[in-house]
Amino acid sequence: MAQLQTYTDSMRPGALPGPLDVLPPDPGAVTGSSPLFLDPDLGAIAFQRRVLEEAQDERTPLLERVKFLAILGANLTTLARRTRLAAAAGQLWSEAAACFARRLRPMLADHGIEAPALGAAPTGHDLLQLWSISRIERPELRDVPLGQRDEVGSDLFEAIGARDILLHHPCESFRPVIDLIRQAAADPAVTAIAMTLYRTDRESPIGQALVDALRRGKRVETVVELRARHDEENNARWASALRQAGAHVTYGLVGFKVHAKLAVITRREGAATRRYVHLSSGNYHAETSQTYTDVALLTRDETIASDAAGLFDFLAGRTDAPTFRRLLVAPFGLRREVRDLVAREIECSRRGVAGHIILKMNALTDRDVIRQLYRASQAGVRVDLIVRGVCCLRPGVPGLSDGIHVRSIVGRFLEHSRIWWFRNGGREEIFIGSADLRPRNLGRRVEVMAPVGDSALARRIRHEILSASLADTVSARVLRGDGRYVRLAPSPGEPSVCSQRALLEPRTAGAAS
Repeated sequence: MAQLQTYTDSMRPGALPGPLDVLPPDPGAVTGSSPLFLDPDLGAIAFQRRVLEEAQDERTPLLERVKFLAILGANLTTLARRTRLAAAAGQLWSEAAACFARRLRPMLADHGIEAPALGAAPTGHDLLQLWSISRIERPELRDVPLGQRDEVGSDLFEAIGARDILLHHPCESFRPVIDLIRQAAADPAVTAIAMTLYRTDRESPIGQALVDALRRGKRVETVVELRARHDEENNARWASALRQAGAHVTYGLVGFKVHAKLAVITRREGAATRRYVHLSSGNYHAETSQTYTDVALLTRDETIASDAAGLFDFLAGRTDAPTFRRLLVAPFGLRREVRDLVAREIECSRRGVAGHIILKMNALTDRDVIRQLYRASQAGVRVDLIVRGVCCLRPGVPGLSDGIHVRSIVGRFLEHSRIWWFRNGGREEIFIGSADLRPRNLGRRVEVMAPVGDSALARRIRHEILSASLADTVSARVLRGDGRYVRLAPSPGEPSVCSQRALLEPRTAGAAS
């Protein structure tokens, strides 16, 4: 931190930085130790510790605690393959195994559930055992059932044609997404369905609907990602089944994972052809839609539909690299768009108009983006970051990141939604989609972030979803500039706020209006 303080002490009070290269060179770019950036490997271990803390939390129902150990074990098996992290991953697993042996296993026995001991390091047998135990049908040992809302209606095409629809999973059901593909498969007016498949269920209702669409003579095009970690077998199986049924199956671009979550349905309506689009931060996986928070947009906006169709044409090899009018797409300019959106807030601040950015994501490790956010803070822009996992930005450093606040939420659901909110001088602009702010997402993956144009939906995202996360005093942990995470607690006399619990409650008229 001494080098960082030397840098901040040398800045003139109130001075605005110029281009990105005026920030000092990063002496830790190779070693990972840096005065400007937190170490991503240490951040990865810190995140796994937060997962372990969920398993250790006595307020969490027993089988849900076992679930978190299963998640931790799966993550640690990957981290342990990295030499620098092997020892730390092993230490975490030792703590997890001790938690299981001393606390959870005796409690399971008290409820008549047999659980063998865990090994010294996570193995496939251990993880299978933990997952199997966590899924035992014992409602009294689990979280309260979701009671999901489903307010879309039975005719999805009519509902989407009336206005854009926002779905917030799991508090809102994933059923409308499944029903949309099933309805498209059965509708004689639908001529084609194009989808990306990054993760799928083993017995996927969406995959089955696509096979049904093929049997009914519709054109089905899928972009299947065979390198989706933990789901390679499911994806390969569905790719084969769809190809045998007559689908046009592609596997994306050489050297680029297709991580976008996107579907386009083409439908004849009288003399016109309409395209209906589903864009999401989450996968087409019905099971994980119950355990991850995600946001999705259903729209018939023709410009968005044209952009989405153009991306499918490119991925199928029918066109050269496309241009996009509304969608932000990696690797076709998403990095530049992020820079421009942040720069706009900086310009607002320079003109005396309050600048404010809220970014929600799984990880923030891209150094160019972090530098730009430092510039925004130095210009007086408030930056609120909700980063579930690894964050390499140092918040709250005098002269560098005073106006940046970072929090992490794990909780009952694994926060997975990606939402970008920009105040834009009072004309707020919001994007949702698949991209985290990591080098691989911005440069080595196909990602899509979609604008939310409907003002009512934009207000709902800002005042219902983001505000709840920023108000959380139960599950939230705040990141300090030295890399430590500190768990929040309500101030004396103030009620506790659990963002995930609040989102499961019925929406108030004020939040939805």
